[in-house]
Amino acid sequence: MKLILTDIERMREVASNQHGVISRKQALSVGVSSESVRQLAFRSRIERVAQGVYRIPQAHESEKAPFEIAVLWTGRDEAVLGFQTALYLHGLCDAAPEHMHIIVPENQRIRRANEQGYVLHYLDVSPDDICKSDGLRVTTPQRTLLDCKAEGASQTVLTYAFERAALKGLIIGDRLDVLASQLSI
Repeated sequence: MKLILTDIERMREVASNQHGVISRKQALSVGVSSESVRQLAFRSRIERVAQGVYRIPQAHESEKAPFEIAVLWTGRDEAVLGFQTALYLHGLCDAAPEHMHIIVPENQRIRRANEQGYVLHYLDVSPDDICKSDGLRVTTPQRTLLDCKAEGASQTVLTYAFERAALKGLIIGDRLDVLASQLSI
């Protein structure tokens, strides 16, 4: 029994820093065996919330857990939330998107079933275009707005998001003028 508690504690330590969830891959990386993960899930000590992703009891869970689950579900360390999802997480729109948009590198196709209805974008994103929002990996506000424009977001949405980004100080200085030009604002 002590081994199970130790494994749960190790998993909880990781999950507490990512909205209460952990991937199987992360559990293995902190020394929890595959068999232990399977047994903990079977005994309902941890809850499987997506393929390869588990909710850990008594870990700090937040309303952002579904976003963390989406990123962990990909199984890719380079995965990042983008497009309308990043727009929402940066506070540049009022409503959460209908589907979560996840960007993974072009050469890392996801082959697992997408039962959650995630929208996957296969793009290479520069590390300079990635930031953290509430501990979540997201595209920067500037990259997010450009991606939304490329995907066909309305000029009204882009203008509103741009103005909010400027008011919040998320984009400053010369970058504002350059981005305004790129967005035709």
